Amino acid sequence: TGAWGHNARIFAAYEGPRQQAHMPPAERAGYVWIKEHLPKSAVLVTSSHRRTAWLSVLGERRRYRASPERPDAETFRRGDLGAIQEARATSPATHILFYRLHEDVPPVYAQHPKEFPLLFENDALVLYALSPL
Repeated sequence: TGAWGHNARIFAAYEGPRQQAHMPPAERAGYVWIKEHLPKSAVLVTSSHRRTAWLSVLGERRRYRASPERPDAETFRRGDLGAIQEARATSPATHILFYRLHEDVPPVYAQHPKEFPLLFENDALVLYALSPL
């Protein structure tokens, strides 16, 4: 059930088990880490790239995709410190996940480690908390 049950036909056609074999091992390791270490209530801002669908399936956490309908998610991805601080006051997002193969990580996150703790990093994924721990 859940995301897989509701979208089984879509995943089977585009991202089924056969296609999952092409997932980089580092990306799979990141999803396992997310599943094992983040609370079930975590909401992760992601890009709108189709690979992010695996976060809900393998990481078992809610993704909050950046889109015009979610200006706060777009704000987190742009990397403007003042705008991020303002957006997180009303956003449901708790974390932000970057896919290194598809996007750059805005420097603001690394420049402010106390404000945005780095929780996980490997060759495929970078995960920050959107508020101090």
